[in-house]
Amino acid sequence: MKKNRKSLLFLIFVLVIGSIVLNAIFLYQQSKQQNIKIKADALDVIDQRLNTTYSEINNFPSGVADNLLFLSKLSEFQKINTNSTEINNIKKDFLEFLAQSEAYYQVSYVDSDKDVLLLAEFDGETRKIIDDSIKEEKDGNDFDLLKNLKNGEVYIFPLDLENKIPILKYATPIFDQKTNDLKGIILVKVYADYFLDNIRRLQREGEITYLIKSDGFYLANPDKNKEFGYLFEKEENNFFVDYPDISKDMMTNCDGKRQETNKKIFTYRCVNPTISNFEIYEGSKTINENMVNDYQWLLITVTDKNDGLKDSYQERHNYLWVFFIQILIQGFVLILFLMEKKSFKYE
Repeated sequence: MKKNRKSLLFLIFVLVIGSIVLNAIFLYQQSKQQNIKIKADALDVIDQRLNTTYSEINNFPSGVADNLLFLSKLSEFQKINTNSTEINNIKKDFLEFLAQSEAYYQVSYVDSDKDVLLLAEFDGETRKIIDDSIKEEKDGNDFDLLKNLKNGEVYIFPLDLENKIPILKYATPIFDQKTNDLKGIILVKVYADYFLDNIRRLQREGEITYLIKSDGFYLANPDKNKEFGYLFEKEENNFFVDYPDISKDMMTNCDGKRQETNKKIFTYRCVNPTISNFEIYEGSKTINENMVNDYQWLLITVTDKNDGLKDSYQERHNYLWVFFIQILIQGFVLILFLMEKKSFKYE
């Protein structure tokens, strides 16, 4: 009888110890797999938010370019000259063009003599034709850069500041339908904040999203004081200064979409506003292929692993609590077994 009871207690002891070990292995594996899954889900959500903003960045400039191309096809531009009655019609067309969006800042026509014949502007309140005496003559300086454009091509200038306001500028040529000679160029300026604000607002706990140039300077940053540092010789206002651990390879490896350090995850998309991503129609080209590497943007989200992925870590902690409770229960059974064994020994 005592021998059978001793054997039974030994069997219970082995089962309890075995159960603890097996549960430990099982819960560890489950916790690890669940953590991987939750982290992957969290990164998918980050990707979705970034892709949505990425699409908005692409759609906005291409929409502007489509409208610019439509404007360039108007017959009035074939008849225009300094004494032409068509100028009044184009003035009306320019004002109607600006009325399509509050993001449209200016539209102008530069003739083959580099003179700005027409300039319409929206100052945020009214849309008006600018008098000859105050036209921006510097727009005529763009002519030499753009004279190699082909019919139906749109050139997008590097993002710049004008009166401390971010401006994105577009240009397309006007050709004489009979001689195919270049008659002039239409220039359109838009308020870049119209889409930069979407990026600045794309912030969450543990996540920060930026738009940067290929050299790391900020174009969109939640802290607007850090933007356009390259125009003010503020070398410290640079992404690679703020995040020295990240590799600059992301600027040349657009096939990659993510990099990680010990504390942060960098999810990014390459944007080149002179080619494919800002392409307005199949087969569009740039007039200066050498600009491509220098003129590139990066839309990037920086996620803090502790804050941005806290749900993942919380889930793992839940598994550890379950494991701990099971250990307590099995430990309690083991203590009862040892006490029973000791009591059996003294009988």
